[in-house]
Amino acid sequence: MRKKFLGIRDVVTIAIFTAAIMMIGSALSKVFGVLSFLTAGGAILVSGAVISFLTAPLFLLMVLKVGKHGAIFLHSILYGFIFLLAGLPHMVIFYALVGLIGEAMMMPRGSGYRHVFRSGLACSVFLSVKSLHPAAILWIIGNYNPQGVHGYTAAQIAKMMDIYFNPITVGLIFVLTFVGSAIGSFAGARLLRRHFVKSGILQINE
Repeated sequence: MRKKFLGIRDVVTIAIFTAAIMMIGSALSKVFGVLSFLTAGGAILVSGAVISFLTAPLFLLMVLKVGKHGAIFLHSILYGFIFLLAGLPHMVIFYALVGLIGEAMMMPRGSGYRHVFRSGLACSVFLSVKSLHPAAILWIIGNYNPQGVHGYTAAQIAKMMDIYFNPITVGLIFVLTFVGSAIGSFAGARLLRRHFVKSGILQINE
């Protein structure tokens, strides 16, 4: 009988996938950070979509492999812990809320964590909300520390505020990221069916 709660092996699996997703996201964020100044901030609008497209397959594999409630929340809390170490404790609250949104997408309890469509939808919503974490940083402490937030210069902060304090651009970032996440989840689901499900490594519900 499969256990309903996360075990040590599940926690380790989530930690490994989280580390991989973080490294990919961090590397791409640095690239888009440079490109944002070459494109007058335009790169910021599509950065979430590109990053989510590339990380969605890993996220989907993590969710389906663990197959238990709490996986998304723990994944999100690990992100918050990294920001806590970086001196941004309020981001733990942000990521806790993001994790709860992801978990809510998998309710009610049952086979949701084994269902490809529901997992993909949860992935898209989760990554879309998570893409707004720079906005959360700026909204909460940007005005109180204009000389530098989380390693950004004053000029960078000014540019980011123009984007993240505008409801239109924030909405556009969310929509573009959702589309990128959905496409990434669809591509990831096809890869999983071809390489993991057929070999018996992964069991899923369509």
